[in-house]
Amino acid sequence: ANLAAFLTTTKTNIPVNSLSDLLNQDMIKFGTRKGSSVEETFRDLSDSSGLYKSVSEYFQANPDVLPDSFIRGYERVREGNYAFLWDEATHLYESSNNCDLINVGTPFFQKGYGIALQRGAAYRENINDLILGLRESGELEKMRKDWFEVKGMACPSDASSGAPQKAGAINLDNVAGVFYAGTLGTTMAFCTALLEWFFVRKIRKWNQRFGSNFN
Repeated sequence: ANLAAFLTTTKTNIPVNSLSDLLNQDMIKFGTRKGSSVEETFRDLSDSSGLYKSVSEYFQANPDVLPDSFIRGYERVREGNYAFLWDEATHLYESSNNCDLINVGTPFFQKGYGIALQRGAAYRENINDLILGLRESGELEKMRKDWFEVKGMACPSDASSGAPQKAGAINLDNVAGVFYAGTLGTTMAFCTALLEWFFVRKIRKWNQRFGSNFN
């Protein structure tokens, strides 16, 4: 599993796609939960990255952008003009259950999660084997879909929202109209050719019977 900070905002009029975009505009405020690992990571990495230093300084200069809980963070996103930086898995779950939210950009601060065991624990290999078995059997993927691909959840598309829309796979329903139009055109062309052959044959017979002066 990954701990990855991710940018979530509303789907309406999205002018940003990254942390740099956020820093270079003043219309949308952004933040993370006060005292969270995300805030601490920005502060700890300030010396190694000018971008992270700018974000950390922004948080210090604007303490009001740091909500006391991640729940309040998502509420502020829905209120508008605010982007929330938080764990990727939580973002994916929230956006899959709320059509007003969208994840923007790519994850950052990716860190590995693990299960802590006592050194030399006899059940370490059993747990490893169990996790591998869940992954190989598809059970982990099934759990991911159960949590992040909510059945019956269909968000209406909005071309004016500015949110990128995923292109769906082409299936029979997508090309049925073309198929029907092609079949109809082929049938009409065949009927036209058949009628033309029939009338030409009739005219030739009339010409042979009544002479070449028949038109």
